[in-house]
Amino acid sequence: MSVDRDFYAATIGSLAFQLKDLRESDTVMFTLPNLGLGTSPDGQSIVVADMAKASRPVPIANPSTPLMAK
Repeated sequence: MSVDRDFYAATIGSLAFQLKDLRESDTVMFTLPNLGLGTSPDGQSIVVADMAKASRPVPIANPSTPLMAK
C-alpha cells in the first residue's frame, strides 16, 4: 500500500467500514513498482515507490481469467 500524508486514521477507519463487505473475488492484487529500499527522514526502513512507473496505465486482466491458482 502506498499512502500520502493526508491518509489519517479517520480516513483509514472510514475506508475499512466501506470495504467491510468486500470479498476476495472482488479484488485484484499487484506489486507497486519500486526503486528499492530506503530510509525515511525519521529513520524508518521503507520501500521507495517508483511513482513515474506507477502512474503509467497498466493492462487489466480479463475478469473471467483467474490471476492466481487457489
